[in-house]
Amino acid sequence: MNWQQAKITQVGLEYLGYITANGGEAVKNFQPTRVAFGRGNLTNVEGATRLVSEIGNAEIISINHANNTTTFTVRISNASFTKEEYIREMGIYVNFPGKGEVLFSAMTDSDPDKVPAPTGSSIVMKTIIFGIGYANTDNVTISLSSTAWVSPEEAQRIAQEEIRQESAKKYQLVDSTVATNSQNTIPNLLNMIASQIKNTTGKDSWVKTPGTNLDTVFKNATVANDTITLTRGDGTSLQIKINNVEKAQTASTQNTSDSSKSIANTEFVQNVIAEKAILKGQTRASYGDNGFRVFSDGLAIMWVSIRCQSGDGHKFKVTPPLNYKKIIGILFSDENGGESTYNSIRLHQYYWQIVNGNPYIFREKDDLDSITLVMFVVI
Repeated sequence: MNWQQAKITQVGLEYLGYITANGGEAVKNFQPTRVAFGRGNLTNVEGATRLVSEIGNAEIISINHANNTTTFTVRISNASFTKEEYIREMGIYVNFPGKGEVLFSAMTDSDPDKVPAPTGSSIVMKTIIFGIGYANTDNVTISLSSTAWVSPEEAQRIAQEEIRQESAKKYQLVDSTVATNSQNTIPNLLNMIASQIKNTTGKDSWVKTPGTNLDTVFKNATVANDTITLTRGDGTSLQIKINNVEKAQTASTQNTSDSSKSIANTEFVQNVIAEKAILKGQTRASYGDNGFRVFSDGLAIMWVSIRCQSGDGHKFKVTPPLNYKKIIGILFSDENGGESTYNSIRLHQYYWQIVNGNPYIFREKDDLDSITLVMFVVI
C-alpha cells in the first residue's frame, strides 16, 4: 500500500470558495456525503469529477470537528466484492449546492493491496482516518492513516484485548465533583454520581453507610380503630394507640395559667373554657360543701367546708374550688355558729389567717368539729 498525497479537485476548490463566500467556515462544518474506493487508474486528480472505476463505498464510522480540522474515520470491507480486487483509487464526495454531489478530493495508490473475494472466512476490513486542515481557500491539507487489513475475528480479538486492558485499570472516585447535567466522560460521570450519593446520605464520603436507609424510613401512615400505623419501606410497622395519648396529660387540677408543653386532657380544657366563660358575660356556679358562684363581672363567692378530726393537728390549709386573683373578704363560721370578718380575730377555739397568699385555719384544741370558710374573690 502506497497512497499518494490526497489532492483537492478543481470542483473541490470551487466548493471551498462557495462556502467561504457565503460566510461559512469550510472545514469546521465539512460533511462528506460518502467515501468511495475503486480499481481504476486515476491520473488527473485535479480535473477529476468521478473515480475511474468505483467498486463501492466505505462505511463512515465517525466525523469530528475541532480547531479548524475535520477528522473522519471510514472502514473498507470486501464483504460486497464479487471477485479479487486491487484498490487503486479513493475519493471523498460532498454535496455542492446547485451542482449536487461532486468529487471534493481524491488519491491514488501506486502499490495497491490485493484484496481477496469474500469466500468463507476471508472477509477482511481496513480502517482509514482522514484529517482535513483548513487555513483559507488556498491552504487546505488532507492527511490519512490506515490500519492493516484484518478479519472480523482479528478485529474482535483486538477489541476484546482493549476492553480487557481498560477493565483492568483502577479508578478512584472523587465525590467532591459537582454534578452537572451535561455530556462528559465516564470517569467524570461516575464522580458526579458518587457526589450525589454523598449528598443524599449526609455522610462525608459516598462509601459510608447512612444511619437510616430507605427501607427503614416510614413511607406511609394510616389511622384505624384508634390506632396510628406507620409503615417502613421494608414492610415492618410501628403502631401507636391513640387512646394512650390521653395518659400523657396535664392534670385536671393544673392551674389554667400553666404555660408548659404538656398535653392537656379533656377535663383541663373544660376547666379553661369554664374559667374564661365570664369574659363573654356568662355566670356559672357549683353548689355543695365546697362550691362557688361566679358572676359576669368577675366577682365570685366560694365556700369550703372542713371536717376537723381529733388528732388532725392545729393548722389546715384551705384549698378553694377556683383559682383567684384577689381576696376581697372572708367569712368564717363553725358548727357552734361563731363568725369572723377579714382579719385574724379569734373565734371560739378557731381562727383563720393568710399565709403567703393562702388561707389557713388554726385551732387551739385538737378535737372533732366542722368549720366553713366563705371567700369573696376576683377571678
